[in-house]
Amino acid sequence: MPHARSLPQVNHNVDNRTHESLTLEECVLTSIGVYILSYNRPTYLREAIVSVLGQTRQPDRVVVLDNGSDPGVKDSVSDELEKGVVWIGADQNHSALWNHRRVFDEAIEDLFYLMHDDDRLLPNFLSVQVDFMERNPEVIASGCNGYIIGPLGKRTGGYVREKSGVKIERYADSASMAELYSRSYIPFPSIVYRNGSPQRIPFEEKYGQLIDAVFLVRLAGIGQVVFLDENLIEYRRHHGQDSTSLQEVQYRMKEELILEYTKDDGRYSRKVRDRIEENQTRRWLERVVSALMVHRSLREASVQMLTTKPDHLSIWGLLRTIIYPSRYFKRFLVAHTGLD
Repeated sequence: MPHARSLPQVNHNVDNRTHESLTLEECVLTSIGVYILSYNRPTYLREAIVSVLGQTRQPDRVVVLDNGSDPGVKDSVSDELEKGVVWIGADQNHSALWNHRRVFDEAIEDLFYLMHDDDRLLPNFLSVQVDFMERNPEVIASGCNGYIIGPLGKRTGGYVREKSGVKIERYADSASMAELYSRSYIPFPSIVYRNGSPQRIPFEEKYGQLIDAVFLVRLAGIGQVVFLDENLIEYRRHHGQDSTSLQEVQYRMKEELILEYTKDDGRYSRKVRDRIEENQTRRWLERVVSALMVHRSLREASVQMLTTKPDHLSIWGLLRTIIYPSRYFKRFLVAHTGLD
């Protein structure tokens, strides 16, 4: 695997001709780095590294940013380190956001990918993502879809994000990205960044596990962010993920930000407000029912009924949850209890 090298940046003045029609001199060789966040998951980490080394478009550098794992974790990937994978450790365990920020500090390539140690890449992940960003120099971040896998790495039959029928979604401002996050999302572990752009957006710890929404809403304010509905990753769901403890207060903070970015935009303001009221109503009902089903506690259900009630009750939100209970309650139980 080649070491990182200094390469010319993508020419942002390239015209609209296809990549195939450019002359050899006009084509820009783009460097790509892969940065893997690691903490005490040796088996998953090795699978992640192997999937990176098996890319049809080889990265210029692969770096494991370990967040203070047990010594045996590094030993478990010694064969991969001998192939040129770089290991950067930590003297102790820090917050997940601390390790995310290290990626932004360490990245030196034209493009870089921030990867979680429990996910895997399909062989064409880098080739598709890099090629797309070379063809579209206005894009500063590109995410994709993928398959969901279980703890043992077997596909469950689901997708990371529900299929919409739209192959390429483009978000050229914060309002359009905020509207997306009122109904859907871009899978954060799938995003390739153009170096220099994400470093301009702060990570705010107060948003907790929903920080990705806030980050991408603000990132779209400085450049175009894209979602490719192509399955290029395998996203692992297991009991050790932080998503099992999402708090209502974090949802409300995210929704306040979404409303702020769309309130003066006639394209989105009304439907975003209605959708947030519907989402709050659905979550409220889900939490109350979950307290009864999972905790078997009338007291807990009463607490949820009082503390998580929506700002404005949405009749459509109630009907939607009642009409499609399996769709909403299954998703809620997986996210909030670890049950699958």
